[in-house]
Amino acid sequence: MPLQIFLKQLYMSPGPSRSVRGKIPDEIADEVACLGGVDGLSRKLPSRKALGKVAALHGVLSDRVRLQLVLALLEGKLCVCVLKRIVACPDTRLSYHLGILKRAGLIRSERDRSYLRYFLTADGKAVARTVVAETASTR
Repeated sequence: MPLQIFLKQLYMSPGPSRSVRGKIPDEIADEVACLGGVDGLSRKLPSRKALGKVAALHGVLSDRVRLQLVLALLEGKLCVCVLKRIVACPDTRLSYHLGILKRAGLIRSERDRSYLRYFLTADGKAVARTVVAETASTR
């Protein structure tokens, strides 16, 4: 059984419009009862909206190029010509990745004469620092 289906069956409390698929075996039901029951477990989980935001952020950060961009921008405002050299990718690909980071609210840009400089937002800095902490032991 796929994990997603298992978790849905285990943690989704039956409401007026939901029906429970299958019966939880007695030995499992006893263990779950000690944890507050299915309803108690359901109340402990973050909201679907909150989990959706976390999942979306993980999707944004699921690409090596985007991680490189976020970490490079932790050093300060950088123009596209510098970012392009750091990630070694064509302009169109770089633009694509910068757009994803921008739509996620992790970076912003500002015009500096004839250059467009990118920088991390407060959320972007928090994410970048987390990535640094997570990768510090693997360098």
